[in-house]
Amino acid sequence: MPTMSSHKILDRDHLARYTLGDAALEQEVLGLFIDQMPETVALLRKSQEAETWQRAAHTIKGSAKAVGAWKLAAAAERAEHHAQCSDDWERLAGDVEAAVAEVRLQIAAPV
Repeated sequence: MPTMSSHKILDRDHLARYTLGDAALEQEVLGLFIDQMPETVALLRKSQEAETWQRAAHTIKGSAKAVGAWKLAAAAERAEHHAQCSDDWERLAGDVEAAVAEVRLQIAAPV
């Protein structure tokens, strides 16, 4: 399995291992993943407390790792680790949103 340090936007080989190469299942999983992102990112954006921020970032990180969205997972992990530094939240949320947008484009791209 690639490391998150590779920061690949979407590792389709990683996902294929979990779906046994079933392309329809991969698309369904990716659809569910990308459909949940706006709600979770919104929770991150409107967080007023470190605990809520950390929980939202952790959720994004876990979901991203599950589908092989390494760059998004890395951005969410940075956000999670900076939960106590609310001065950084705006920048970190922007990084997460940018990574989500990149994943969305990769999902839409022909394979």
